[in-house]
Amino acid sequence: MKQLAFLLCIFIVLILVFPASGQDIYLGVTGGMNIADMKIIGDGEEQTVEALNLFGIGGFFGSTLHNNFSLQLRTLYIQKGGTINQELPSPDIDIRMSLFELDLSLKATVGNQFRPYIVVGPSIGFLLKAETEFDSDGNAVIGDLMDILNKMEFGLGIGAGIEYSMGKGFLFLEGRYGFGFNNLNNGGNLELRVNGNLADIQEISKDDEYKNKGFQIMTGFVLPLNKK
Repeated sequence: MKQLAFLLCIFIVLILVFPASGQDIYLGVTGGMNIADMKIIGDGEEQTVEALNLFGIGGFFGSTLHNNFSLQLRTLYIQKGGTINQELPSPDIDIRMSLFELDLSLKATVGNQFRPYIVVGPSIGFLLKAETEFDSDGNAVIGDLMDILNKMEFGLGIGAGIEYSMGKGFLFLEGRYGFGFNNLNNGGNLELRVNGNLADIQEISKDDEYKNKGFQIMTGFVLPLNKK
């Protein structure tokens, strides 16, 4: 909890100083794939989880700090999750989440026409939707995870990319690895439904651990607004 509180304090302070720090500002749009994965510990054992190819889309606002350094605030609608692989006859279980995510990154850029860069910074995600689904005798069994999950996720992102000058702006391609710090599982009763009808209720232990991680491959466009 101390780690999460410290991360949140850093995030708030950076947002407060953001408008006053910049010299040049820029806007951008971004979108692409999130190769979503999870760390899941159930019954004291880490589960085997397979990544899912999901997506994210959003925009960002940046402001230069000094020379080649800038501070960038990005907003994303992003999907996260993973597939728990189980031994037969137990079915594999999909977990999918939709989040609204804010991340604030320090960005270091070099070059002119081709501009490699690195980014690092904290993120806060707000859970919008979360479901689990698996197949049972040809029927899709669906469970709403919203009642058993924490509605906020604290994380960190580290990545690199390259920008290419196109007219007044820059086209970019970026890879970023992100991971959550806090356990999203609060425990509770999970209702499982088939065709909308209640089929079973499973108790999820609050001692189980659910943490998101994943690798984002994003592209987009950057447009400087008041370049000096």
